Amino acid sequence: MTSLDYPNPVLIVAAMDGNHKHFLGGLYVLNGRQPIRYENALEWAEIFEKSKDRVVARSMGLGMRISTVFLGLDHNYGISGDPLLFETMVFGGPHDQDQERYSTWEEAETGHVKMVQSVFGLQGVLVTWNEESVS
Repeated sequence: MTSLDYPNPVLIVAAMDGNHKHFLGGLYVLNGRQPIRYENALEWAEIFEKSKDRVVARSMGLGMRISTVFLGLDHNYGISGDPLLFETMVFGGPHDQDQERYSTWEEAETGHVKMVQSVFGLQGVLVTWNEESVS
């Protein structure tokens, strides 16, 4: 079986690294709104599991939900460019599973608003921000 046969990069890394301590793309936790990289997967998992500040924003309406969250894993997989650590995704409706990914909290906030405007076709749509992380 080659690495191309694995459905996700975590499994690829686990297959290549018998001690399961590293992830190819990078593991991150948030310190406020700032991503901090972790090298040890076990340490990262313990901290990430307890973190409660991963939701950037949520919006709902017309049977659809739009969620923007901190992923904790670099979805650019260390290939090139900045790590992609945040994601906006649509659930339900004709835009189901539409998504965009971002490198920073600020890009994620802007991207959420753009996705809401695109999906609902409205300006000034109510966006619920994560109150715990809004300064």
